[in-house]
Formats: sequence, structure tokens, C-alpha cells
Amino acid sequence: MPTGTGLKAWLFAAIKMSAPQFPIAPDLEGQVKEAMDAMTADFQGVQKELLASVVSKLLQSGTTIDLKKWVAAIDMTADRAGFILAHDLTMATEVMRATEDAASIPSKERMKELVLFGVSAEYLSVREKLAVTLDA
Repeated sequence: MPTGTGLKAWLFAAIKMSAPQFPIAPDLEGQVKEAMDAMTADFQGVQKELLASVVSKLLQSGTTIDLKKWVAAIDMTADRAGFILAHDLTMATEVMRATEDAASIPSKERMKELVLFGVSAEYLSVREKLAVTLDA
């Protein structure tokens, strides 16, 4: 999703599929309908049931949904995955700079987080599981 509004429309469409009474702001109705039409066409049987289950849990939890924080977490996860696959901090930071305009977090913060990840036990554990160790 290129925009926060588009992401919100898809989220609301998923909710509305399971809870038709869920209120939608008038300015989002068109986008939500488009997303619902796409989901209805693409989701069948088990997929639809799984979506309904996830939406039900979300609604029952009563927690506030912070889409900005969620998108930021996605960006950071993508940065980490790219770094793990590239095994090259310079390459990973070049890709981050190239996608800076589309990111939800400033590149300086993304780079700081990636460097911290690069020296973490979690990162070294992933490398070990992939058989990419310093001895390899």
C-alpha cells in the first residue's frame, strides 16, 4: 500500500467483511468498497474463515490500532530481512537510502536500528541457523 489511507481502507474492508455493521467514514467508503470487492473475489473458504478469525480476535481485544507504528515495524522488518539476505551492511543501507521516500521512518533512525540489530544476539543466531557464521 503506497499510502496510509489505502492501508486503512484495506484494514477496514477486512473488518467490514466480518462485521458488516462496522462504521466507515464517508471519505473512505469508496476505497473500502474496492478493497472488499477484491477480497471477496480472492478469498474463498479457508482463507475467508481465517480472515474472519483474525478480525474477530482484533475486535475482541479492544486494543487501539496504530497503523503508523505497524507500518514502521514492517519497514524495520524489511530492513532486517534485506540485511540478513545481503550479509552486507553497506548494501543494506544503500537500499534503504534508495527507498527513503517511501519509508515511514527517517533513514537515520532506520540505519541506527539496523546497526543495533547487526550486533545483536538475535542477528547472530539467525546467521548461525542459516549456516552463515564468521567461521564459514
